[in-house]
Amino acid sequence: MGSSVTSVMAQNVAGIQLSGVDVCGSGTPYPELCARWYMVAAFQPLSRTTNNLAAPWLFEDKVYEDTVSYLDIIKQAMFLKLHLVKYFYSSMQYNSAK
Repeated sequence: MGSSVTSVMAQNVAGIQLSGVDVCGSGTPYPELCARWYMVAAFQPLSRTTNNLAAPWLFEDKVYEDTVSYLDIIKQAMFLKLHLVKYFYSSMQYNSAK
């Protein structure tokens, strides 16, 4: 996850605006790591889950510190990303027009 942030930033500096990573990586992810990865991916222009073992609904019964499920954390990150989509696209359109 740490290298994904720096690689997206490096691509943005190089002029590649629509860049992102695979959320939760490959293999069997831990629920906490996957939830945090979704939170980081909310601020990246492009993010996708290609790992069948990291589907958000698989974490529905897992609970973070007896307070909230990991699925709820992932849902909040996805809603945040949906609210930021207009900003991402308008920013890319403005930068490509220069």
